[in-house]
Amino acid sequence: VRQAVFAWTKITSQPPMHHLKTLLLTALVYPNAWACSLQIAYSDVAAPPYLVGDGQVVPAAPGIAIDLVQEAATAIGCTVQWQRMPNRRVQREMESGNLDAMLMYSFNTERAAYAVYPMKDGNPDGTLRLAELRYHIYVQGSSTLAWDGKQFTPTPAPVGVNFGYSVAGDLKKLGLQVEEARSTEQNLQKLQSARIAAYVMQDMPADALIDMLGIQD
Repeated sequence: VRQAVFAWTKITSQPPMHHLKTLLLTALVYPNAWACSLQIAYSDVAAPPYLVGDGQVVPAAPGIAIDLVQEAATAIGCTVQWQRMPNRRVQREMESGNLDAMLMYSFNTERAAYAVYPMKDGNPDGTLRLAELRYHIYVQGSSTLAWDGKQFTPTPAPVGVNFGYSVAGDLKKLGLQVEEARSTEQNLQKLQSARIAAYVMQDMPADALIDMLGIQD
C-alpha cells in the first residue's frame, strides 16, 4: 500500500456540544452548586493515538483525546459517562438529544444543525480544536492513480471510506463512487484484494494499522 497526501485537512474541533456549553459555564461559575454529569460518546473504532482500542469497552488507556476531555471535566467538577458505539449511531444519538457531546467529529453543516461547535467569524475556531487530522489516499503499489489536489486521474471506482466519516460527502461531491466499510482493517483488506481502487482515511490510525499488520503492498 502506498499513499498520497489528500489535499483536504480535516480540523476536528472540541467535542460538538448539545447544551454542553451552558453546562460547562454554569459549572465554572458555580462549581459546587449541583452535580454535573455528562453523557459523551465516541466511535467504537480505534483512531490512535486519539482513540485507542476497538469495541464498546472503554480501555484503561483510552487515548489522548479521552484523557484531555476527562481532565477538563474533572477540573470543573463534572463526571463523564463514556459510551462507545458505531459512528452513525453516535451522530443519531446526538441529534436525538440523548447525548451531551460526541467526541472527535469534524465540522460540517449537517452536524452543525444539531451540535454546537466553537466558532469564530462564522467558521470553526481552530485554536480550540482537540486534534488536527489529515486524510491520505491509500492505493496498491502497482496503481497508476494520481491526485493533483483537485481531481483523480484516472477516476477510481469505487473509493473506500469508513462508515460515518464526513470525507465520504466530500468525495461524492467530486462525483466519485464511494463504498463504506465498518473499519479501517476491513477497508485495507478490500484494497489489498482490489475490491476498491483507493482508500481515503486519516493517516495516523491507518499507518499504525498498516505497520501492525505488516502490509507491504
